[in-house]
Amino acid sequence: MSVLSQQLLSTVQDFAPNWVELCFLLSFAMGFIFLRGDILQQKSKKSAKKGTNVRHFDAKLKKTLESEAAAGNAAKVLQAWRAGQAKAPTPKDLVKPVVQAFIDAEPEALVCELVEHIHSHSDSLLNSFTGTTALDVVARSGNIDVMEGLWQAFEHDLHFH
Repeated sequence: MSVLSQQLLSTVQDFAPNWVELCFLLSFAMGFIFLRGDILQQKSKKSAKKGTNVRHFDAKLKKTLESEAAAGNAAKVLQAWRAGQAKAPTPKDLVKPVVQAFIDAEPEALVCELVEHIHSHSDSLLNSFTGTTALDVVARSGNIDVMEGLWQAFEHDLHFH
């Protein structure tokens, strides 16, 4: 028994300077599990929820939009966008050409239709990218009235801040 107690005492004395570090490591690991574990679980629930309801813009309409925007046919861009905008959110790379087409062809309809579209697809379009892209295109066009109307709609209707 005395040999075992001497070995235990020796082990405790050998690790005595490291107890603080071991306690810190244990506390850090436990804190990470308790604080970050909840966030990791919430992200997995959100990704599972998003994965079931993903809708994509029609590939043919997207191609039509891109070609008509490159050709400068604003009316045809809007016609193609209106054909698919109710079914799926506008892809990020098409926000700019669609807003530009509105500015060129129907600036008075831009605010109402864009805000309605963002509101109906808020899970993917209600973000800073969509807001800044739309405001950037309108600002570059120089149409102050539409820019102010769009800003007010973003702030009051969609609660962008």
